[in-house]
Amino acid sequence: MRTQLIVMHAAMFLVTACSAPPGTSTNPRLTPSTWQPEFWDQTLLAAKQTGESGDKLAAETLCAQAIRYVEGQAIRSLYDYSSFLEVQQPGSGQAMHTNAERLEQVKAEQARATQAGNSYLGFAPWVELDGYADSLSKLHREVDATAIHRLSAAYRYTQEAYIRRTLLLRAAKDPRGEC
Repeated sequence: MRTQLIVMHAAMFLVTACSAPPGTSTNPRLTPSTWQPEFWDQTLLAAKQTGESGDKLAAETLCAQAIRYVEGQAIRSLYDYSSFLEVQQPGSGQAMHTNAERLEQVKAEQARATQAGNSYLGFAPWVELDGYADSLSKLHREVDATAIHRLSAAYRYTQEAYIRRTLLLRAAKDPRGEC
């Protein structure tokens, strides 16, 4: 019974910590407003090191910050992709704009949720981000393309982290700091 209570408490903490609205963080002064792959890498490394040192709560805070950061940047980049498509061919960005809105809505709903759950988007954000990166590459914007490819990989990693965390919870293990 005690183990179940600990797991339930951890699950509620994870839902709250990892589902805050995109763009919010534990320390907004430290979180960049634009996609900075180095920030993502440094935050994940700090979370891993903190977790290994035994401070699961601090590791969880860092994981939550990293995940919210990537999700917020993915939403922003999907809106950017929509605008990019509109410039290339007027009217062609509406579907992407709808996808960005859907992802933003789902993340806001998850932030308000009181228990874990899944939401079907109807598209894979990392696939769309890779498409954006490929389009940028075709225009010889390699620095931007590389950054968006890294964002795509980071977003996919966050979704895999949610799965790992869920599996740990189901196994009655502490998922704090798993990101």
